[in-house]
Amino acid sequence: MKRAFFDDSWWRKLILPFFLIVTGLYLSYSNALVRVDRFIYDAILTRFTRTPAEDVVIIAIDSESLIRYGQWPWPREIHADLIDKISIGGAKAIGFDIIMSEPDRSDRKNDRLLAQALKRSNKVVLPVFAEHSVSGNGLHLARPVPILAEAAAGLGHVDFELDADGIVRRTYLKGGIGYPEWSAFALAVLQTAAGNEREKPDDSASAVSLPVNNWVRADEVLLPFAGKPGHFKRISYAAFMEANFDPTLLRDKIVLVGTTASSLGDTLPTPVSGESLLMSGVEINANLLDALNHDLIIKPMSKDARVLFSVMLIVSVLLCYTIASQRIIQLTIVTAIVCVLFLSGFLLTINHIWFPPAAVLFTLFLSYPLWAWRRLDRLVANLFFEREQAMVILHSIVDGVITTDSNCVITYINPVAEGLTGQSNENAAGKPLHDIFAIEDEQSGKSGEDLVRECLELSQTVSFHNDLSYRDTNGRNRVLRINAGPLCNRSGQASGALIGINDITEKREALAKLTYQATHDPLTNLPNRALFFDRLEQAIIRVARDDEYVAVLFLDLDNFKKVNDQIGHSGGDLLLQMIAERMKSACRGSDTVARLGGDEFVVLLEGFTDTSIVVTVADKLLHLLREPLTIDNHEFYTTGSLGISIFPKDGKNADQLVRNADIAMYEAKKGGRNNFLFFSNEMNDLIQGRLRMENQLRAALSRSALELYYQPQIRLKDNKIVGVEALARWTVDDKSFISPSSFIPVAEESGLILPLSEWVLYTACRQAKAWQEEMGFPERMSINISPRHFLKDNLLEQLERILRKTGIAPQNLDLEITEGLIMQDMNRSVAIMKDFNKMGGTVSIDDFGTGYSSLAYLKNFPLHKLKIDKSFIDGIDKDRKNAALARTIITMGHGLGLEVVAEGVETAEQLSILRKLGCDIVQGYYYSRPLPAAEVTRFLHESIIDG
Repeated sequence: MKRAFFDDSWWRKLILPFFLIVTGLYLSYSNALVRVDRFIYDAILTRFTRTPAEDVVIIAIDSESLIRYGQWPWPREIHADLIDKISIGGAKAIGFDIIMSEPDRSDRKNDRLLAQALKRSNKVVLPVFAEHSVSGNGLHLARPVPILAEAAAGLGHVDFELDADGIVRRTYLKGGIGYPEWSAFALAVLQTAAGNEREKPDDSASAVSLPVNNWVRADEVLLPFAGKPGHFKRISYAAFMEANFDPTLLRDKIVLVGTTASSLGDTLPTPVSGESLLMSGVEINANLLDALNHDLIIKPMSKDARVLFSVMLIVSVLLCYTIASQRIIQLTIVTAIVCVLFLSGFLLTINHIWFPPAAVLFTLFLSYPLWAWRRLDRLVANLFFEREQAMVILHSIVDGVITTDSNCVITYINPVAEGLTGQSNENAAGKPLHDIFAIEDEQSGKSGEDLVRECLELSQTVSFHNDLSYRDTNGRNRVLRINAGPLCNRSGQASGALIGINDITEKREALAKLTYQATHDPLTNLPNRALFFDRLEQAIIRVARDDEYVAVLFLDLDNFKKVNDQIGHSGGDLLLQMIAERMKSACRGSDTVARLGGDEFVVLLEGFTDTSIVVTVADKLLHLLREPLTIDNHEFYTTGSLGISIFPKDGKNADQLVRNADIAMYEAKKGGRNNFLFFSNEMNDLIQGRLRMENQLRAALSRSALELYYQPQIRLKDNKIVGVEALARWTVDDKSFISPSSFIPVAEESGLILPLSEWVLYTACRQAKAWQEEMGFPERMSINISPRHFLKDNLLEQLERILRKTGIAPQNLDLEITEGLIMQDMNRSVAIMKDFNKMGGTVSIDDFGTGYSSLAYLKNFPLHKLKIDKSFIDGIDKDRKNAALARTIITMGHGLGLEVVAEGVETAEQLSILRKLGCDIVQGYYYSRPLPAAEVTRFLHESIIDG
């Protein structure tokens, strides 16, 4: 589930950044740290001085000039002479920074003389300024007397702004009462030097009724002072007026005339003035003029831009906090502060823009303690969480935990340890370890205290080398695995120990159970194959040393599948359990009875020197198996076949002994079941022969070395060939035949019967189709089907595929099966026969009379033919009993509506008797032995059948 946007933790993370941004926004907007900003401005400004321009010259009314010309103010005719001399020298413009708002007191004609000089020069700018009126009714503009104002080339205001600390840092390029109509004095001089016409103030504007004290300013600029007072080129008024002073030195210069004598009081403090040295007004104007002339004027950043820029810087640094690691957070803050200062200085000195950084710097300074506080708060919270988490872990883990100090005094035990010791944490804390948890390794004699001391001495985790037995409070013996690890203080020294107690009792029990399950049969609880082979190998080692014998008895139940089908799988399992108990009762306690799987059991007898004991045990086992077994109030009888092998005669290892006992058991089954046989070399030779034949048969199938022979079937009533029976033949390399009675059982046992039967079906059907296309007969191809093939799940699909591929009709195919096959799975057999009949095919009973031969079964089977086995035909002409049996089978077959086929007819006498008995079809050597396909083709073409 996603966390809600208004989750408390979300807001807690945003509070600090939000607070810092708002703080910076407020400080920047309100300019609350203006004093700090001024200090930074002054510090930067004083470190970046410049060489003053050569085209600005100050003619200073200094102390020397006051001595020569007397008390200030001087007669204006002196100023007229000065202007004439400057003009003769070829100055570009003259800024006469002397207030002349009143007529000359000494002689009024002096004003006229000065006005004439002003007109002659036409390059002189005079100052105007605002002052309080004598009546106290606000401000009025102090201009030069009209005659001078009219004669001047320009007028400019000399209003310099004093900051709250009394220092001149700024001015305004425009100003005026009610309307900013006057250019700054330095700007007016620069305009005159450029040849611009004098700006005419709007008199109508001054006539507008405005507040009397409203001095309006525009175009604020900061003064980039070139250096300390006296930085610009200065010429004494008196020295310049000397007759021998060459005025041409001022050619193409801008000349500012003003007072510099400190006694006249026209001086102001500036950022570059120092603590006691003030700067004259005329030099301040020189700095402004120089900055304007060379585009060095400094513009303060607007309030909106300042606030936005401050917020951007603060947010950028806060973002750096999120990606910087805790180790370098202080370096990040210091770097951010330096960068902000550098940025402010860069903008000031390079771009001539003043960005006050104090609000950002204060916010950054403030961010660190707040961040540290939040980190400390988070650290405390994390420590609390980790402590709670550790306690939860200690309370929830399955291992017991006991902590002690360096003196083996308990400081804590968790609930698992409480359950083991029977003591609560409150009762155990403060008590010695041996009083609460007394443990000792019996082999080494080491106690729990010894383990703790060893742990503290080595400063590493140690453990008992053995698992310890401990009796808990319930009196149950527990198996414990114990270790101890050091608990270190802040200096890294071991100050205590943590004892881990791993209760492996259940693990041991589970391991024992798993081991038992891995080595025992889950149904009968007898040892399984793995355990039996292990015990057999150990027994072989023992008896080889003691010169004794080992016997392996391999038991397989007879016809267990039939019994299992009758009573179901659960009943079959119960039957196996009962047999297992009987087998154990027949053996000694030192013997091993094991189940290999299914209905196969083995018995291991060892430590005997007389093999008669093996016979006794085998007889006893078979006798016990023959006794009835009662399941659900029903009695069942079962028998078993036993094969026996003896070490060392019948094998040198476990595999050989079990394999040879299995061979002997197999021969016991073939010999009639319900008996036992000892293994012999002849049995082994027989098995090896079967294995060789199996390998040869497998190779023969892979290279198509088998061949089909065909034996004609003749209908007696008209001596017509109505069919052939396909018979597999195997010719080996030496051109000798291997009898089907030899290789067919091998094929059955090995599973090769399935590919063999499929090959026979396909080959026979293909040949039948060829004969039908060539000669129109035979009517039917008879093929023997093995039980394993007949009961296979996909038999019908396989038949359909072969019939479709070869083109033979189902009506031309007859499948021959044995009675024993049907009885293996009667219901399934009947279902397959019915399905094949629906396809159009027919099914015959082969070798009838040698199996069950039950009319009760036959009447329910969807059959078409009965084939009388050759054993009944042999001697039919000499033995009346054989003739009677043949008559009975023929009569019974006809009674069930079946055709009767006699196979193995070899003499005319046999044929005559069968014809008299009413037999329908015969086959045998009398007519033809089984022949290859080519010879059968000739036989069909050339033979003339006569009764």
